[in-house]
Amino acid sequence: PPSSIMNNEDHTRLNSIYAALDSHNYNRALKHTTNASIANWSITRALRAHCLERLGLVPDCVAALCDLVGYLDLGEIRQQFGVGGGSKSGGSVVAKTATGKKGGKKRTKKKRDGGGGGGG
Repeated sequence: PPSSIMNNEDHTRLNSIYAALDSHNYNRALKHTTNASIANWSITRALRAHCLERLGLVPDCVAALCDLVGYLDLGEIRQQFGVGGGSKSGGSVVAKTATGKKGGKKRTKKKRDGGGGGGG
């Protein structure tokens, strides 16, 4: 909401979220986003999604963002990204690939046998 509608108490509540984010205390910031008077504001919901992502709860972050932008088929999102488990290492494809690291086994080159076993 525009600052003209915000009262001092709401402004302080938003500032507490920003202060926690600035100190990289994402659990505390996440807790502040659940305050009833500001929980449904778009900025608060976006900050909540940011906290969830920083805490490694990517499926929950995706669900929060879909809710924020009004994505209607949340069931599809839940199924695709494994939303709802709330675990950091849940079976989410997004959580495993969001770091930019490739999954799977490392390839190793076979060493060539230097011995003279070929050709007569």
